[in-house]
Amino acid sequence: MIRLIIFDWDGTIAIGAAEGYLNCYRETFKKLNLDFAPREQEIRELISIGPTHIQELKKIFKNKPELIEPARKIYEQELLSESLLSHVSLIPGTKELLLRLKTKYLLAVATGTMRQVVEAVLKKFQIPNVFNQIMTHHELPDLKLVKPNPYIAQTILKTQKVNAQEAVVVGDSDWDIGMAVNVGITPVAVLTGYANEAEAKELGAKFVISDVTHLEEVLNQ
Repeated sequence: MIRLIIFDWDGTIAIGAAEGYLNCYRETFKKLNLDFAPREQEIRELISIGPTHIQELKKIFKNKPELIEPARKIYEQELLSESLLSHVSLIPGTKELLLRLKTKYLLAVATGTMRQVVEAVLKKFQIPNVFNQIMTHHELPDLKLVKPNPYIAQTILKTQKVNAQEAVVVGDSDWDIGMAVNVGITPVAVLTGYANEAEAKELGAKFVISDVTHLEEVLNQ
């Protein structure tokens, strides 16, 4: 019996964030009086591989390390503004889904997104705190532990006192599916992010759904 659902965030619950992150970088460059256009494609690709914006900024400004800290401060301010939030949406029915699931399951988030951003998106869509636990890459003791390393999932299982066989991971990328496989948790892939159906199945997803609002169809099985 499933007791715990571990959700990825971007591309799974929050949709459209990638363009928002790109816009935050655009605003950061603007405030630093730098030309963004020549770097746009490079930064777009960095956003897709993470694992955190700190690492992205270190790569972006590797030739100007003195700009890393000023850029970080600006970028993190932009993350909590309309520069990002105006781009973020939810699949219709997601809020209602989370509220229903909360009455039956333990819910957790495993994400590379800053906790403050998750909280800001929940506030924007007037979703109460439905999650029993949120773990982000930003809070890890070592970035070697980011998804698909099993550390985050194992920590959530331990904290919530749940066995791997009693959990599912819902995500949109090889990081999420890989983490689930590495821990022995059932992987459920959504097609609203980076992975397509063929890729998800090849990676080991047991179930593939078009978006998170179809999750109950899987859980009912």
